[in-house]
Amino acid sequence: DYGYAKIMIDKGKRNGIEKRDIVTTPGGLVGRVEETGTNYAVVMTLLHPQFKIGAYLSESNRLGVVSGDSALSKEGRCRLEYLEEEPVLGDLVATSGSGGDCPRGMVIGTVQSADKQKSGTTYSAELKPANEIAGLTNVFVITGEIGQKDEN
Repeated sequence: DYGYAKIMIDKGKRNGIEKRDIVTTPGGLVGRVEETGTNYAVVMTLLHPQFKIGAYLSESNRLGVVSGDSALSKEGRCRLEYLEEEPVLGDLVATSGSGGDCPRGMVIGTVQSADKQKSGTTYSAELKPANEIAGLTNVFVITGEIGQKDEN
């Protein structure tokens, strides 16, 4: 069990929602549509261990990858990995727009802690998402081609 790694919404294919559409709130990124039915969609949130998205640190503009983490998901947190320099605590993390699956600049969360990765050459950080996933009642789905470019 990964906490709120997946959520279901009451809109689906009938509303133009497709697999890989981006899900957000005014506060920031929630996740990506994983499955659709006529009147529902399942969203893989950024807490899910299989979720990955390109991101950048707002202060340094350094790139990394945000991913879910099975241990952190139970606490409502996720991870930013592959950073070339140590991030600043409290730094804002946003989507990079790389890969074409999400627009650049969507807020993901803030850096809560950082450490060197096992490789010893890069850093990772624990993130507090901009949204408290467990408390969400309303989300927006960005429909269209943005999230559907790559099925991998």
